[in-house]
Amino acid sequence: MALSIFEQMGPDYRTSFVIANVFSDAEKVFINARNSKWQELGISFYFADVMKDALPIAKRLNADNLFLDSDVGVRRHLTLLEMKSSNHSLDIHVYEEGVGTYRTDLYSGLRRAFLSKAGVGTFFGGCKNTSSIYVCDPIHYCAQFPNANPDNVHRINMPPYEFSQRNLDELSKLFAFELPCIQRPDQCNLYLSSWEIDYEFLRKFTSIEGDNFIKLHPHIRAVKHNLDCKTLGACPPAELAFVHLKAAYKNVNVFSHYSSAAHYAKGSGINFCNLSE
Repeated sequence: MALSIFEQMGPDYRTSFVIANVFSDAEKVFINARNSKWQELGISFYFADVMKDALPIAKRLNADNLFLDSDVGVRRHLTLLEMKSSNHSLDIHVYEEGVGTYRTDLYSGLRRAFLSKAGVGTFFGGCKNTSSIYVCDPIHYCAQFPNANPDNVHRINMPPYEFSQRNLDELSKLFAFELPCIQRPDQCNLYLSSWEIDYEFLRKFTSIEGDNFIKLHPHIRAVKHNLDCKTLGACPPAELAFVHLKAAYKNVNVFSHYSSAAHYAKGSGINFCNLSE
């Protein structure tokens, strides 16, 4: 999403990205990013070994605009308050990072009322220190949060699947993605894990006709059991895998637990099955 927003805004802004070590192979992505077309377009890349170091790095950069994936909760509210107090011209923007951005149930009852009155974000884009939010579906966002100012809700023009199609080669280099050998080009099946792997489903999955692949959740860094299946790694975005598979196979079936990636790729011609239903 962040790269899509950068291309949407244009190269006229001096831009820095802070990559935090919170997903599989994050450091490798950082190294590849420093040799990418985005580096050539003027983005400076920084690496935070732990998440708590990411915002202090951004603070030292003394930027005019800060884009981040969440402004929810007391801890994030205090951090953003500190950043605003040290840089009064700073504008803070939240960008969509999955369908959870539209959730209305993060807080409820008296706790939600109390935190909201104190300026704490109880939904994405709801912190009093946040200037605007960038989402793929502004109409849906405004329907979910009627009190949000529509003027501060901006559309992301190129959602992840379309962005992956447009930047396939560069993103493949960035995330070191290579499609394994194709054996049965008529059909492939892909299982997208959530934060935990559904081993019970995998026992059934490996017997489905076609080439079978597993794409692990980005936060999974190691597995305890033999997956008995070709893996597409944890680091690359699922949408990148979708584009590669759609080009290589006649039929693509994706099994997931209500994945955001499946939501973004609707209308792509890929068959999706929600295992959570």
